[in-house]
Amino acid sequence: MANPRSDIAMIKVAIKQLGIADDDGNEAAGVLSTYRQMLKSVTGKTSVSADAMNDRERAKVLRHLRQQGFVPKSTKKRPRRVERAPGMLSQGELGLIHVLWRALEDAGEIKSPGKESLCAWVEHFTSQFNSGRGYSAPEFLPQYAAGKVIEQLKQWCRRCHIEWE
Repeated sequence: MANPRSDIAMIKVAIKQLGIADDDGNEAAGVLSTYRQMLKSVTGKTSVSADAMNDRERAKVLRHLRQQGFVPKSTKKRPRRVERAPGMLSQGELGLIHVLWRALEDAGEIKSPGKESLCAWVEHFTSQFNSGRGYSAPEFLPQYAAGKVIEQLKQWCRRCHIEWE
């Protein structure tokens, strides 16, 4: 069974995309709008409401609108692409830091697993080469610091005989 609300919404999107007018008639005078005329010719009814049409009739209207050129847009959300500033770490480097940290957590090398402990470790480690001030989270690392963090995590994994690849 189809969802009447989503079908009705899809029909509304279709008439907008195709430019079919719903306000060019005068129902009091018996003149139907272009939209209502189309509904009447396809189903014999002038409303797509759940009370007026059943699922099959709404599907018939949608089929007709597709034949007229309606192309539904994808409702799938695209991942937001974050622009990185020049000199900042890439998404791949950030992912590698998290993979290495997860491998250490899974091996029991991290006393308190989680993002908070990763952030604390990154801040402590980066304070050694950043004038005593560390970066509060791996997302904020410049590329040169990200490289050092990754190498340190790799060495830690090697010392503990942890496979991370």
